[in-house]
Amino acid sequence: MTTATDVDNSVSTLTTYDRFGRPTLVKAAYNTPVETRTAITYSDEDRHVITKSDLNVAGDGKIVKIQHYDQLGRVRMTRMLEDAATQSVTNEQHGIKVQTRHGFESGYSYQITSNPYRATTSANASSEDEMGWTLSKSWANGSKSVVETFTGAGLPAPVGSNTSSTGVVVTLRDANKTFVRDQADKWRMSETNALGQLVKVTEDPTAAVPKRRGRGPGKKSKRWRGDPEAID
Repeated sequence: MTTATDVDNSVSTLTTYDRFGRPTLVKAAYNTPVETRTAITYSDEDRHVITKSDLNVAGDGKIVKIQHYDQLGRVRMTRMLEDAATQSVTNEQHGIKVQTRHGFESGYSYQITSNPYRATTSANASSEDEMGWTLSKSWANGSKSVVETFTGAGLPAPVGSNTSSTGVVVTLRDANKTFVRDQADKWRMSETNALGQLVKVTEDPTAAVPKRRGRGPGKKSKRWRGDPEAID
């Protein structure tokens, strides 16, 4: 158990830990009329963490959030219960959910994250106007990353076949220069010095955009306007 005190305002935070050093109960503004509590429960067997916070009075625990993890310790789903009295902390069909999927393809890793949805599963959220996905790709050599957003309940490739893209942001790194292409197909180049400090930003640096590989013998390279995998 530890206590941290704001000596200027005479307000303390009391934190209780389990035997692994993980916080299990946090009391903010401890022993005052405005005290709030956050209780955290860990389930190593079921791979989830349940956090209960106060809504109206200290200790009511009506704000409930659950994080579910995969076998590698990565968050695969986050839920927030809308009614802690009727919804279950263990039923993954209950609450407002954000789903995350992880995977690897040739040369890059990816993460697909959903928009928040209320349906029992992401596949059943097609009637929710705000449903969509964000696909993030990172290449193994660290030179490229791509973030693309999609609308609809269907999963984008490489997991599904959703092609309803709403925009893509591409980041390319070349030594001390970083090139970013936004959803409007505009480039921005930032340059750092030997200490990693930003020294210059160029908007839409057409002449400095990396070149794409030539298509076949004798063909010249062209300025890139497409697949990031085509970047040299």
